[in-house]
Amino acid sequence: MKELIKNNKTLYNFYLFLQKFRHMKIIVDMPVGNFDKSIHGKPVIKYPYTIDKDELSRKILFSLSDKKLNFLDFGGGDGKLTYLCGYSKSEFFLPRYNENKKIFEDKFNYYGVDLTQKAENIITGNFCEPGFMEEHENFRDFFDVIYSNNVFEHLNRPWVAIENIYRMLKKGGVCVIIAPFSWRYHEVPGDYFRYTHSAFPSMFKDFGEMEIIESGYDLHQRRINNQGDGTVNDIAPTDKFGAWRESWHVISILKKK
Repeated sequence: MKELIKNNKTLYNFYLFLQKFRHMKIIVDMPVGNFDKSIHGKPVIKYPYTIDKDELSRKILFSLSDKKLNFLDFGGGDGKLTYLCGYSKSEFFLPRYNENKKIFEDKFNYYGVDLTQKAENIITGNFCEPGFMEEHENFRDFFDVIYSNNVFEHLNRPWVAIENIYRMLKKGGVCVIIAPFSWRYHEVPGDYFRYTHSAFPSMFKDFGEMEIIESGYDLHQRRINNQGDGTVNDIAPTDKFGAWRESWHVISILKKK
């Protein structure tokens, strides 16, 4: 049969078409639910992959019992906290943002840390420098929450940033880090690393104990045609299926012991 197909141009072209269609169905249309298939009766997936990163962040942080907690937006830039307050399943909802922003302002004292001053209460400096804490000693063991959303891929020495986060976080404080596991290249101003769900818990071990509240993946942008506009060297190569289509975020929520 194989020889017949190979020797018949029409049949062979039809065979190639079927293979292309099969490939397209697997690459483009395969639902996340197919992850739940088992091999020899054993689960294939042993890590969380159905997380809504922004909903989970709100659920954990807004449920903290005290008010006027010190909150550090690690690399937050403009201080608007758009994702934390306004996003769900990677979609933005303005009414939800306004409501959640009010909850946030009632609950937290906002601080940010970034290279430049882009909003009020911004601590300026390079948090990838070992001497960062010596310059900001008054913020040691100061923060109840440290939150970082899509910053760590842009840090050229993230292990130094992790140490500084650990030093700035109070005992019992909560750290939320969101970063890409799979994303197209984008220079803001550089782009260096991608992370797994075990990366951040492992990195903290060099500095002290952290309890894992949750660590897994948000796949809500997994099949979007994720193309850049070129402003930050972010154009992804395209093929017949489009541009970048394997977009995962990792989220780790940890508590300092």
